[in-house]
Amino acid sequence: MDVELSWGRRRRWHALGLAALAVVAVAAAVAAHVLWHGETSAEPIVPEGLAVARRVGRAADVVAWDGQAWQVVVPPAALPPVDLDEHQLAPTIRALVPAPGHDAYALLVLRCVPGLEETGGCTAAGEVYDVRTGELTDIDDDPVAPIGWLDDQHLVVAQPVLGQGAVYDLASGTLTTLPAPDREYTLPRSPDALSAETGSVAFSSATGEGLMRLASGATTWLGGVPSSHNTPWLAIAPTSGTVAAVRIAEGRDNPLGAGTLTLHDGTGRQLESLTPDGFVDHEPAWSADGELLAFLRTATGDVLGVDVESGDDAVPPTSVVVRDVGTGEERVAATADAGRQSLLIPGAGLTAVFLQDDGDALRAFGVDTRGGQPSPLGAAGDEHTALGWAAR
Repeated sequence: MDVELSWGRRRRWHALGLAALAVVAVAAAVAAHVLWHGETSAEPIVPEGLAVARRVGRAADVVAWDGQAWQVVVPPAALPPVDLDEHQLAPTIRALVPAPGHDAYALLVLRCVPGLEETGGCTAAGEVYDVRTGELTDIDDDPVAPIGWLDDQHLVVAQPVLGQGAVYDLASGTLTTLPAPDREYTLPRSPDALSAETGSVAFSSATGEGLMRLASGATTWLGGVPSSHNTPWLAIAPTSGTVAAVRIAEGRDNPLGAGTLTLHDGTGRQLESLTPDGFVDHEPAWSADGELLAFLRTATGDVLGVDVESGDDAVPPTSVVVRDVGTGEERVAATADAGRQSLLIPGAGLTAVFLQDDGDALRAFGVDTRGGQPSPLGAAGDEHTALGWAAR
């Protein structure tokens, strides 16, 4: 099973007087109640609970926004370079999944020999950092990729070697295999692939795409034309259970996993197809209330033949599209003027966040979901490599 992984300025905050702080508070409250057709804001709001994985010198760390400042939640001391013979394996966090309340962080960590990243000189490990104990623990001897938390103690992971998934118990350190369909399958890397509310996870297999009940393995298949390859992009909406699925066309040289974006109800019935001719969509992400769907849209010619392993320059120019599911209206929140990936739409859905190529490296940026100019979110660091969000 192929598990595709997302990867990869600091805003200067000035001291404000009490009166200015009051103005900011009122403005934020007004922004939260502006209608979908209202004016756009000049600066994106940094969502509380947003976490950013950073490369810091030869080490890596994770910072999270607590509503007022960025706090180091996984320190560089937990992820130092590892000595191997005459080399040092520098760590890079490629997936980041905060637990509810931010008491733990599930990570997919690559440790690579410098200069050999593109020739297989890397090891991969799924790990959990427990904020309360300060311990970093391997989830399994084989590589696993974190998918999502069911609660603050149980983590759903993908097992690439076995072509299946499992639940990791943080307290006992045990893995329990999911009671899955009688076939190999992949768990997607969408931030909303898991629905803790319904106890279901989206999956993709040679047969097609579906929803699997974690307790029983019962499967609901998605209707319409299935993807020709296992898709990495399946996202379940909170509350409604609507599924956003990216179907990849047969024969397309397309490592980004971009394709036709379709919507399905909880029974699997296809509701509509969203992708216009000449474009492909990828990385669907839902707001916490399930009312907004954000996704990346790329011109077809910019995707075909892209080699995402060849470096940052391989990330094609991509727009951020936000759809109001209730009205069906779509807005281009950010035009296709930069390479973007790792899209999230955290919390109240006021801001879409993503990793953007700023010319030197990938950085965390945000944009008002009603449209505007993307701005760096101020998490500093040499480079940002993964994003995650959970309510604090």
